[in-house]
Amino acid sequence: MSLFVDKNHRRKSPIAIAGFFATLLDLCIYGVLYALLAEPLYRHLTLSSAAATNAVHTLIIALVGTAIGSLLFLLRDKRVALFGFVGLAVVLVMFYIAAWMLDADQRATMVQLITLYGVAPALIGNAVAWPVYLRLRKTHPLPAQKTLREEIREAAGTKAAAPKPHPAAPAAEEPPRRSPQEDAMLLFEDGEDAG
Repeated sequence: MSLFVDKNHRRKSPIAIAGFFATLLDLCIYGVLYALLAEPLYRHLTLSSAAATNAVHTLIIALVGTAIGSLLFLLRDKRVALFGFVGLAVVLVMFYIAAWMLDADQRATMVQLITLYGVAPALIGNAVAWPVYLRLRKTHPLPAQKTLREEIREAAGTKAAAPKPHPAAPAAEEPPRRSPQEDAMLLFEDGEDAG
């Protein structure tokens, strides 16, 4: 087994790596949106209770972030966007596990922060990504995997024909090549036999 080729001589899909980086991209998108929109939303949209205000702000930011993150569905492999949002749910669970390991007073504060900033993007992102992916999967099925030999043949057939080399001039013959043993003898000759 190779790192890049499976037992059927097909290239392994880098979807896990692409999904990981899509998750990081989604985390960055939501982080930037929270940084940029939290203050303007607080100034312009305030409700009667602080909890309702925070919930509405979080929902607005989650919707905008999901819309931006859904642009990954424009990629050729539609699974990248889906795995990015699934990765958000995995990161959310990891944060809850990490918060569980804290002391009781710190745990309560951390769980509130994680819930406030993490649940809405993970839920809304997955609620949007799964139906979109399933709909796109019907119209854009995954391509059949090809073996390396088939990929090389396809690549060779699509490239322009390489220019043919010019024939060598028939003027001189090449001198006979030395055998590997003669090369080794010349390489390791220490010069003691020389006069």
